Amino acid sequence: MLGVLRPEFRVERFVPPAGHFLAPIPCRIPACPRANTSKGLCTFHDMAWRRAGRPEREAWLTDPVNAAAGLSPNVASCVVSGCCQWP
Repeated sequence: MLGVLRPEFRVERFVPPAGHFLAPIPCRIPACPRANTSKGLCTFHDMAWRRAGRPEREAWLTDPVNAAAGLSPNVASCVVSGCCQWP
């Protein structure tokens, strides 16, 4: 199998560089740790936006009340160094 793979894919875990079509795109909500988005919002924030009646998107994004969608205050961040970017 290694004989048919290009060198950049011959790694234990492939992490595509920023801008690559496979690279995860972070959620546009600054406090959101999720990096798998569609149209700029993670699944949880997209569902919250839809439940809110699909208001004007830019205004909804800047409202701090919407930052916590899908995040539980009882869950601590991962203890593995470099795993996640949020407290």
